[in-house]
Amino acid sequence: MASSSEEKSRAPRATLLQLSKAASELNSASDELRDSVGILDKALKRLNVGIPVWVTFRRTEKNARYWIDRIGYAKLPDGNWGIAICRVHGSENRDEEILDEFWPFNDAPRERRLSSVEGLAKVIDGLKLAAEQMTGRVKKKVAEVRGLAAEIGLWEEFDNQRGTK
Repeated sequence: MASSSEEKSRAPRATLLQLSKAASELNSASDELRDSVGILDKALKRLNVGIPVWVTFRRTEKNARYWIDRIGYAKLPDGNWGIAICRVHGSENRDEEILDEFWPFNDAPRERRLSSVEGLAKVIDGLKLAAEQMTGRVKKKVAEVRGLAAEIGLWEEFDNQRGTK
């Protein structure tokens, strides 16, 4: 029969082995999430939209202060665009928000990545809407610049550069 001290030493060892298995499964599942979001990220990068869009997935309030977690598509610190997660905070008494944390999706804490996934479809919808709105604004500005060029007499030169008349 095993002594009580042997039984006590086996329990942590058995728990550590179980933890090892659980950690391995958790990391495999996290890798699948990373890869799945990576597919969306690559697809969005190919579209070259270049417009930031953020969707709130959690808001916490306490004593007129708030913290907001968002998922979005934005320019990352390395200069590339990608799916990201950020946290901002502010006060109901002020109109400014302060950026606390900003991560590319896969660098964010695991719990935030999990909580944010439900917002991905909204990010894509937001990008579509933002692209449509930006297209309208760009077309208006093109008309303004063409009008200015025509007033100055440069429109013909512009057409020549483009190879059109």
